[in-house]
Amino acid sequence: MEVGNIVDMVKNFDLIVLGGGSGLNVASVAAQRGLKVAVIEPGPLGGTCLNRGCIPSKMVIEAGEVAQTIRHSPTFGIQGEVKSVDFAKIMESTMGFVDEEARGIEEAIKSHPQYTLYKHFARFTGPKKLSIGNEEIEAEKIVIAAGTRPFIPPIPGLDKTVYHTSDSIFRLKELPKSMIFIGGGYISCELAYFFGALGSQVTVLDRGTSLLSNEDGQIAQTFTKVFGQNYGVVLEANIKEVAGPPPGQAGAVAVKYTVGKEDKEQTVTADLLLVATGRVANSDSLQLKEAGYKLSERGFIEVNEFGRYCW
Repeated sequence: MEVGNIVDMVKNFDLIVLGGGSGLNVASVAAQRGLKVAVIEPGPLGGTCLNRGCIPSKMVIEAGEVAQTIRHSPTFGIQGEVKSVDFAKIMESTMGFVDEEARGIEEAIKSHPQYTLYKHFARFTGPKKLSIGNEEIEAEKIVIAAGTRPFIPPIPGLDKTVYHTSDSIFRLKELPKSMIFIGGGYISCELAYFFGALGSQVTVLDRGTSLLSNEDGQIAQTFTKVFGQNYGVVLEANIKEVAGPPPGQAGAVAVKYTVGKEDKEQTVTADLLLVATGRVANSDSLQLKEAGYKLSERGFIEVNEFGRYCW
């Protein structure tokens, strides 16, 4: 019997895992021990690391490393030259591997008798109960590993302008001649290195006094110095406005900014804009706060030293 769109029978599991990334480590052990496990993941399995993080970034960076090695080959008495870059092949090879791995994980979960895979978004309706699709499920143990997504800063004009994040950049088909990176953390810098190594003209705008500001101070300063010798870097950049084609269209993007306490505005233009200004938790879509969970100002669940939530 259904009431509205919600089935009035609650399905019970031994364990519910929210997120198809790192949470699968816990789900796997539970399933091997014969427990009934629900995995909730509306996107591809494998999480951020496999689909749009560690794995694709390191694969494309390896291509950049090869290009740089060839350019520096005269240092070793070998004359080498990068004649051309098949950018489409690099990206297709990378994402072909990623997509195949994600499909393999999903097939393995679907074929395992202890798993139930839900390819829908879920929301909490109680401390240990969730609504998903037209079902309600519950479990005594719940692992919340829903991950994060790129934080998009409230820069004037950005919402009306086409831009990329680390979620979309690996699906790019053509190598841009020039790129602007807003943000100077590790995601921005490693992607700037990759595109720069393949020939894109790179400009990194960061509001801090050094790149990688969350790392050790000496490392950050040294990295900033070396990185700045090869690519454009603007520190203490205050982004004032972004302008360009609307989302879904291609074309030059312009970013206006000031430096430090100066009032003089400067403008940099490029073929493509990438925004990498940190990450925000996906907890808002789960309605955790409404279910009684305490969240930090940034939306992360408040847990103890063991990563557990205590009621």
